[in-house]
Amino acid sequence: MKTLYLLRHAKAERSAPSGEDFDRPLAERGRRDAEVLGRFLEARGTVPEFVLQSASRRTTETLHHLALGWRRTPPHEETRTLYLAEAGRIADCIRGLPNSCGSAMILGHNPGIEEFAGALAGRGAKDARKRLDESFPTCALAVFELEIDRWSDMSRATARLEAFYVAKDLAKDVDA
Repeated sequence: MKTLYLLRHAKAERSAPSGEDFDRPLAERGRRDAEVLGRFLEARGTVPEFVLQSASRRTTETLHHLALGWRRTPPHEETRTLYLAEAGRIADCIRGLPNSCGSAMILGHNPGIEEFAGALAGRGAKDARKRLDESFPTCALAVFELEIDRWSDMSRATARLEAFYVAKDLAKDVDA
């Protein structure tokens, strides 16, 4: 059994000083939301064992702010391959994860993260599937249980959507 976390980066500024989309930093709300989500995951004991992220500035900053709420930051790797990746490319990255890792987070961008999560979500928690179908906003997290021993065996048939969280909805619960 493996656990897969699909996270869309937190809210970013509309532009970067360089003018390049790749360099867009997080907005204040994005920093706050990522910290809330990080504390939420830590409180639930569900911090992933490994994080594979897009190499963009906003995903790097999202991981940094998530990790502020974690007792320990898991090993992580940046890859340009996940920058604005389509669903098929995300699947390829997941299938290449080390099998020694029981849980992994993919930190990326829309529309690819949303499309991939939607493609996996054939089974699972009805409320979570409904929310996922409505939208996949910034700093939203889809959690899947995969009935596999090797990441290379991941498929829709092996996936079950367990939860769908949106950081801005968690703030009042985490800060209480």
